[in-house]
Amino acid sequence: MASGIKFDVNQLRKNIDNFDNKFNAAVDIYAEQAALKFQNYARKNRRWTDRTGHARQRLTGYRGKITHGYRIYISHGVQYGIFLEKAHEQKYAILDETVLKVGSEEVMPGFKRFLDRVQAGSKVTKINSTKPKTYNN
Repeated sequence: MASGIKFDVNQLRKNIDNFDNKFNAAVDIYAEQAALKFQNYARKNRRWTDRTGHARQRLTGYRGKITHGYRIYISHGVQYGIFLEKAHEQKYAILDETVLKVGSEEVMPGFKRFLDRVQAGSKVTKINSTKPKTYNN
């Protein structure tokens, strides 16, 4: 008499696919929220004085799907954004600071906590129910 574990391979595949779909959806939501954090920080901490408000309003955080995950972006939406970043010895630059500060202090530590919960077997149903952080100078 042979002893062993019996299981339905088709059900196992279905469960793995279901987990993958839920995990990818959760990571997508996390990346979208991280992009919003980038956007909020850049708008709040810009170094230039608004004339029309267009440069501030069109600072945009967004996420993009890449081959093995997501990439989070922050960009200017005005043609002169490159001059705010590069001219005048980068006096008005905000993009690099945003990526370094928000990325290292919030996004990556938060993602590590997210992965720790997944690894511990917690359900991945809700990533963060709080509003994005508001930055004050």
